[in-house]
Amino acid sequence: MIFILTRYIHIDTILPMAKPLLPKQIDPFQLAVKDTTLEGDLPLSEMLRLKDFLCEKDGVVGIHLEFSRNAQGQAFMKGRIKTCFKVICQRCSAPMSLTLDISVNDRLVRSDKEAERLPERYEPLIVDSELMSLSSLVEEEILLSIPIVPKHSIEECGVKSSDLTEFEEQKDELNPFVNLKKLLRE
Repeated sequence: MIFILTRYIHIDTILPMAKPLLPKQIDPFQLAVKDTTLEGDLPLSEMLRLKDFLCEKDGVVGIHLEFSRNAQGQAFMKGRIKTCFKVICQRCSAPMSLTLDISVNDRLVRSDKEAERLPERYEPLIVDSELMSLSSLVEEEILLSIPIVPKHSIEECGVKSSDLTEFEEQKDELNPFVNLKKLLRE
């Protein structure tokens, strides 16, 4: 009698599940009608306006965006955008990692006029043509989330905290209104 021993290996352990390909162009209103969810990765290299901020051009942006309509038929885009990339610290001029986890909750509208009529609780996303670039849409959300002045925390920065204190003191000395400030306090 011969016994053959076999070992079953689940295919997912050999080949990781590939994320589905994301479309280059989307019709957000049509996606909302169909209650569509887009999930996957977009390369940072496709985001032309973002390239100016990046130290390294490689990397990806993970997206999970749900397009839907409410009972009144209003279209929405909700979800998350996650990424990490290197930018220049504006304090010490060294590269630093910037991690973004952006919550998206936009009401889809067709015009500025329609956006103006929205209640304040909604963030409008103006869709002025049928098709729009998914990459550009995600890039816009990232650009709006980047700090105006990206910088390391004081502990991580190459500039010593004593140098920062000296600069603040020098700034006060150069300010012509510092004496006015003292007079107002009196």
